[in-house]
Amino acid sequence: MHLSTTITLLSGLAVTLAIPHPPTQHKDLDWKPCDLDFPPSIQQQIPGPIDCATLDVPLDYTNKSSERLQLQLIKVNATQQPSDGRVVFAPGGPGNSGVEEVAKLGRVYESILGGRYDIVGFDPRGTGRTIPFSCVPSNATTKRSAPAHDNNTIPQVDSWSLLQNKAWQEGSVFSQLCYETQKVTGRFLSTAFVARDLLAISEAINPDGLLRFWGRSYGTMLGQTFAALFPDRVERMVLDSVVLASDYYSGQWISSTRDTTRSLEHYFQECVEAGPSICPLANFSGPDTTPADLMQALYAALEDVRAQNLTLSADYPALPWWQSGEGLPVLLELKYGIFAQLYRPDQYGAVFLTINDTLHGNFTRLTSLTIEDTLANAPTEEPWSRGSNAFHGVACLDSSFRASNVEGLYNTVQAQLRGGGDYADAFSTQLWPCAQWKFEAAERYEGAFRDIKTRHPVLFVNSPYDPITPLGGAFEAATAFPGSRVLVHRGHGHGSNNHPSLCTLRAIGDYFREGTLPDVGTECEPGRNGWELIDEAVRNEGIVTIQEEVRDEEEREMLQKVYDAAVAALVKAL
Repeated sequence: MHLSTTITLLSGLAVTLAIPHPPTQHKDLDWKPCDLDFPPSIQQQIPGPIDCATLDVPLDYTNKSSERLQLQLIKVNATQQPSDGRVVFAPGGPGNSGVEEVAKLGRVYESILGGRYDIVGFDPRGTGRTIPFSCVPSNATTKRSAPAHDNNTIPQVDSWSLLQNKAWQEGSVFSQLCYETQKVTGRFLSTAFVARDLLAISEAINPDGLLRFWGRSYGTMLGQTFAALFPDRVERMVLDSVVLASDYYSGQWISSTRDTTRSLEHYFQECVEAGPSICPLANFSGPDTTPADLMQALYAALEDVRAQNLTLSADYPALPWWQSGEGLPVLLELKYGIFAQLYRPDQYGAVFLTINDTLHGNFTRLTSLTIEDTLANAPTEEPWSRGSNAFHGVACLDSSFRASNVEGLYNTVQAQLRGGGDYADAFSTQLWPCAQWKFEAAERYEGAFRDIKTRHPVLFVNSPYDPITPLGGAFEAATAFPGSRVLVHRGHGHGSNNHPSLCTLRAIGDYFREGTLPDVGTECEPGRNGWELIDEAVRNEGIVTIQEEVRDEEEREMLQKVYDAAVAALVKAL
């Protein structure tokens, strides 16, 4: 069947300094076959044997007599033994479980590195099973809730009024609830502490005590922090979909959504190129429909929503920190839905549903959704990752910004709206509770991100069509690391493996194996149009054929694994 016929199925502070740390004497961990209580849905996605071990670290690195914390580590062994070392993979968030991701995808990452490195994962503090940060807010759901208007820009929510009339009070309730439920350990989740955990891991898993690291999204924030603290320990570091450190630690996140509109434009471009048989929007205004036509139509439809001042009911399952969906603008939810679904090509069908409903003024899918519906459709199995509020538990703790009253947030809101692009309003509301956060980190990194001379140059990878970590941020982050290199991956979305490019995969593999960096100015094109990729997966029951000219059978198998992973969630949903 064609994709166009199936998309309806988708829906007190310590300032840290960079100082040399001599490696401790290496003694390998006691690795054994894993016996973790993954839920059945995760177990079904684990392709082969995995090993597990635990590592003892301080709960509080600022206290010599601190209680201890057991970090759960997971390892996918290299197919070529003895391996050339062990690479630690850290996913995004903050909030995603490294244990869960490596269990499911570690074999893919191992293959990208030529079968020569073991892949190790762990749950950063606040996530998975490592001091999981969960406040259990009153609406008890995990469903998301997604200034003046100028011509030819996407309409924005009146964020200041929303903050004054609703968000400030509800953020206060949320932050107090988190403090009451997490006050024993809530100050020990900072990225600086996770970086120290990472140092302990590197000393435990590699005889030379050096770190070989691949981080995506929040994982890039962890990597930058580690490199700033321990530059002499960085043997290899790939940072994919780069969070700008200064923006993150300030708590402003102003730059994050600067490329969201560009990501949407690229989505429309790929739609038109794929044609109406795959993407129905390609015929929206007739056979000569252009991406600009679609953007203009969406502008007009969202402006109509804004003008009607449509809001949601109390029973709407908003993002967990909101205490109720009552009064949330429909415009906010629509824009958040579009923004969040632009992360990967396998979500293109979901983006279509949201945009198509918006263009036709049909919001029933949104307005009819209730908390009761969400709970009725929620998985009954116990998840591995229990840190349901880890994003706030970590990001708010790392943030240096606090405000004592709502007026103290005015400048921040204006900076976000005026500097963050058309979708700043859709994302920035998630950050507002941080202004009233009750915890102060036992240690927060407050050093500068400049002139960080790592043992080996860092490789940055970023797409120009990433809705949450803009390409400009990757280049800006790279200026702090002399000798580093930025590889422009021209696939769609957030995370280079989601829209595969053999050029990008080769560059990452060569970097880890040989230490080589791509040439300055290297840009890598994906293997095919994102719409065509998922259409083929749907029509062929999850099978994507390799069209690229590969070096050998080993590379073909590697690329097949990457493509299979890129469409796995879509295929599972059909």
